[in-house]
Amino acid sequence: MPSASGTSVDLTQNNFRMVKPNAVGTSSGFSLFGVIPFASPRYSDAMSALYADGGVKSGGAFALANVAQEHSSKYFILFSLPQMTIRADVIEFVDTNVAE
Repeated sequence: MPSASGTSVDLTQNNFRMVKPNAVGTSSGFSLFGVIPFASPRYSDAMSALYADGGVKSGGAFALANVAQEHSSKYFILFSLPQMTIRADVIEFVDTNVAE
């Protein structure tokens, strides 16, 4: 059976802080003659690098905003180097209901 899940976020309150704007993660590969891939850039590697660059820690209330994914390649005579880059702003939600 199909199931749906959703999350609602209210950004009109002061319940979040910017951890790192424009955090970047990349992954590179290798292609022979530009068309025979030996190693492709991996999305999971780029996301892991993005989390590391953004300071995302396990168990925290982090979110990615303004996510952009780019693909590029550097071509040489006998090979090319494809690259995947993921950029995002890392935000952390903070509890505003803590009694002081």
